[in-house]
Amino acid sequence: MLAEQIQQALKEAEFPVIMDYYRGYDHGLYVPLTLMYPDADISSIQLSLVHHLDAKQHLTIGYVLQSLDYENLLVMALGFSFHNMKVFKGDQLKNRQFDD
Repeated sequence: MLAEQIQQALKEAEFPVIMDYYRGYDHGLYVPLTLMYPDADISSIQLSLVHHLDAKQHLTIGYVLQSLDYENLLVMALGFSFHNMKVFKGDQLKNRQFDD
């Protein structure tokens, strides 16, 4: 199963992973896929991003996903601008320090 492959790859990269088999799709995944694939002929899973703004961690997640040997894998990174408008507008970025 793809979700288990992703979970294992992320754990090997030292990312804590919690599987949620009951959560439905977020609109950030559901709406674009509905528009892109109206016949619902593509398998999909939802992966939540890290709750803070550490770009290095998100890039590492991308590298981990890239390393998966899975045919026809579509990765969509969605939701940030829709779910945290204060950060998106810069309100919380003013005094924040980011690692290089």
